[in-house]
Amino acid sequence: MTTFHAAVCSSHRPRNVPKMQQLAGDVELTWYVPEAQEWQYQEMRCKVRPVPGAPPLLVQQRNAVLDDAFALGLPALMLDDDLTSLKQVTDFTETRCTRAPITLQDAAERVYNELLDHGLYLGGISPTANWLYVRDKKHLVKTVAFIRDFYVVRPSSPRCDPGLPFTEDYDFNIQHVVQYGGTVRVDSILPTFGKVSNMGGQVSNRKPGVVEDNRRRLAEKWPQYITWPHPKKGPAEVIYRIDGRNTM
Repeated sequence: MTTFHAAVCSSHRPRNVPKMQQLAGDVELTWYVPEAQEWQYQEMRCKVRPVPGAPPLLVQQRNAVLDDAFALGLPALMLDDDLTSLKQVTDFTETRCTRAPITLQDAAERVYNELLDHGLYLGGISPTANWLYVRDKKHLVKTVAFIRDFYVVRPSSPRCDPGLPFTEDYDFNIQHVVQYGGTVRVDSILPTFGKVSNMGGQVSNRKPGVVEDNRRRLAEKWPQYITWPHPKKGPAEVIYRIDGRNTM
């Protein structure tokens, strides 16, 4: 069984702690939180790693997770703090599928083994809980895909760019594509996240002008991978492509 440095990046009140701890099972989670909120997580008996500064701190938190994991010689398992369920597709046809719960350890292990098999360093799971997203695929493991919210990272050099605080996920993915040739995503593992309902974190701190400026700088840094502004959704969104294909 692989040992991971399992970490949760959180920037708001610790209301999701009980659910996350339940999902983690035997996996010990370290909560990377703003320094000022450390006491709130300690009161809930969490293992806490405070990160200095004022929210949003997601870039700093992610980089601290990677640095700490690799200093221990361990792969990082990095989660957003609003994960509410994990399931795997065990069988599917055009019209139905069978889903079963999967443990956090087993999900991470599955992704990690795929990384080893493909010689890559960044992996994740499906971006959606909708099984229809995977039903038409002959191969449920993609080696050129966008990774978000659930990261398994083997010791490696890419880090999130502090100059791109609202687009760090795109930038981190592209760094892995450029340096190592791709990423791995296991689309048969379906997560449920609560992005819309979580207040006080990265989403709450987004201001239209700041977001658009981040998108512009991202496109300037990676013009061969990023199309901005989005032709249909405008300047607040981008299109991320590898080898001319939309990877989302």
